[in-house]
Amino acid sequence: INNELYIMTVATENYSNNLLNSLTTIKISNPGTIVYVYCINWSDDNFNEFKKKFPEYKFIKYKDNYIKEKLKNNIKSGYVIKLKVKLIYQSFIKNKKNLLFFDADTKIMNKIHPLLEKYKNNDIFITYRPKEKERSLFNSAVMGFTYNKKTQYFLKQYDYNTFNNITNKEDYHPRTIDGWWHDQIGFLKTYKQFKNIKYYFFTETEHNLSGKHNRKQKKLDNAIFQSY
Repeated sequence: INNELYIMTVATENYSNNLLNSLTTIKISNPGTIVYVYCINWSDDNFNEFKKKFPEYKFIKYKDNYIKEKLKNNIKSGYVIKLKVKLIYQSFIKNKKNLLFFDADTKIMNKIHPLLEKYKNNDIFITYRPKEKERSLFNSAVMGFTYNKKTQYFLKQYDYNTFNNITNKEDYHPRTIDGWWHDQIGFLKTYKQFKNIKYYFFTETEHNLSGKHNRKQKKLDNAIFQSY
């Protein structure tokens, strides 16, 4: 799987507890799988502690001055969401490999292998929820990208649409700054621009959205990814 997929996640230090849970689950469910973890403005102590706890994973330090100034008192910033898409795009171009991304608070409960075959016939993977508001039609907690020219163009535009998105004030989360939903609104805009791409929408047993994401949906133990 390591030869076929570049598996990555992104976390600020105030998300390190969520990340700990997430990495623990993938270590159990997918032993031997390498995960590339982008650690945004982490302290050296925390960074080294995670490296010691998960020696099989690749931890990458990423410094961002804007977040250093703004991200205080555990406030969440919508800018981090924009940075997430930028890092996905940069990693995709740099590594020239199929990519799988999961949010730092998403658990990986079962084997990822069943998804590998689907990369052969599809370009982009995401969860689609047609009954939700526009900002939530696509859930970007888990995304996959097959390495080809079409997907490169898509990701370049996705990065642009996300970075330049401005959220309505009524859509802000409590205790957040810099707006929210940028990655999901950015994906919707890009999706409308790229109709000739083969999209694969995760099933409920591939990406299970429950809890705050969907109060009516129960946790599924047989799901690969679990966002709660």
